[in-house]
Parts: sequence; structure tokens; C-alpha cells
Amino acid sequence: MNMQTITIDHNRCTLCMNCTYVCPPQILHREDGRSDEGRIIIDKSERCVSCGHCAAVCPADAIRCHSDNKKNPFIIRSLPDDLPPERSLFYTKRSIRAYKDQPLEAETVKKLIHYGDLAPSGHNFRQRKYYVVTAPELINRLEDEVLSVYKPLTKILNPVLLGLIGVFSKSAKHELSDLKESFLNLFEERGAGKMPVFRNAPCIICIAAPTKSTSSSEDCTIAQTYMMLAGETMDVGSCIIGYAQYAHKKLEKLLNVPKDHSIYAVTVFGYPAIEYKKIIEYPNKPVIHM
Repeated sequence: MNMQTITIDHNRCTLCMNCTYVCPPQILHREDGRSDEGRIIIDKSERCVSCGHCAAVCPADAIRCHSDNKKNPFIIRSLPDDLPPERSLFYTKRSIRAYKDQPLEAETVKKLIHYGDLAPSGHNFRQRKYYVVTAPELINRLEDEVLSVYKPLTKILNPVLLGLIGVFSKSAKHELSDLKESFLNLFEERGAGKMPVFRNAPCIICIAAPTKSTSSSEDCTIAQTYMMLAGETMDVGSCIIGYAQYAHKKLEKLLNVPKDHSIYAVTVFGYPAIEYKKIIEYPNKPVIHM
């Protein structure tokens, strides 16, 4: 039996649909055609990552952490009024997966990259290259190219192979089955005209660096972090796109990245379409050795 991680109070729910837009694994849906007037349901709760996005955007406080959520429980709080801006930045920054149909100004993009390039780099080589994609046609093409990487994996992860893996490790079989399910959900969403990878964001920024440099990965990811935090101060939302990062060779080809460089960070930016009303905290404290 699957353990529930969140609970929905249907008496409070206003069917604003915000939670369905921000849920990373897309497990929240409106149940239409039923006598209960299409309430929000939780589909495949085992895929919930307990991020709390749904609870943070709910204007009616209808979503809570379920009492069964022992692995990664969360607490919903309001942001304190007396919190200094430099500290509230870290509480309010969230991965944005719903954007306004509004392009980012060129000057705003330049500012993001300016702050990103202030980040340190190994040996101060500063060899990062920034590839900005804003053309809808190219974003659509990148979406399909990224998804094409995962189609063969769904065939490889067939019942026979999964069954064989399960003989040696039930947990590995479970993880790979979930991974296959995630891929299939991506294809289903794309088939419905959605953009499950780049989330309809108006701007993609890929950061590349020399492949042979030992610090390139860190150089790019820290610049990515600087850009996302800078964006937060400019009301620009962002989200790391791991699916695209794994398919970086497709991006490198389409964006004409030099052969001796690799893309190590892929991020989308745009103006958030939904406001997060609350902050999410976790009672499980980090393990610190001193």
C-alpha cells in the first residue's frame, strides 16, 4: 500500500488548479465527470517528492503534509514580516514551472548573465560560454530533441529486463520502473501539446565550458545558482532542467557549441504565472559533523 505524502481538504479547495500547474511529477489532476464535481485527486502518490509546491501555492490552505509522510515531512509557514530581504531571498526561492506568456527583456537576460559570471571559477579560468534561447521555434525543437533521448530507454526498460533486475534488487527494479513511468508521462504530455521539459518558459540559458577542464561542471553550476538567485531579486523565476542536462549532446549540436566544450547547466527563466503564498520548511535537520 502506498504511503500518502499530502492530503487535500476538498471542502476548502476552490479548484483554482494552481497545484496541478506546479507539481513536478504531475500527480495532481482534476477528476472530471464524477458526482463530486471534478475535485482534485492524487494520482500515483508514490511519485510525490514532498516538495510542498502544491501547499505553498494553495490560496485556500487546502493542502497539507499527510501524517503518513515519515520520510520527508514538511511544515507550511508564512514568511515572517521582520525577515531581512537578504535572508527572505533563500526562503522564497522556488523552482518555477508555470510562466506568464511574456518574454524576458534582452536587458534582463544580460543582467542575469552578468551576475552569473560574477561566480568564481576554478583557477579563475573564466571560460564559461552562455547560450540564450528565446525563439519559440527553437525552444520547440529543443523540447523534441531532448525527449528523443529518452524514447529508447523506455524500450530497454521492458518487463523482462525489469523482472531480471528484480531478482537481484527489488529496490532497483522499483526505481527503474518509476523512471520509465516518468518518461512515458513526458511523452504523454508532449502528445497533448504541452512542454513538459522546458515548461513553456520564454527563455533557456545553457552554460558551457571546456570539456577537459576538471572544474567545468562546478564552474557552470555555481554560475547557474548565481543567476537564479539574481533572478529572484528581479521577480524572474527559474528552474533547473535536469532532463535537458542529461541530453546535453543534443543541445550542443543544435546550439553549435564548440566540440571541445560541453553544456553543464540548463536553466529556464521567465516571469512566474503563480505566486507562492507560503514557505516550506522541513523538520528533518541536516546531519552536521564538527
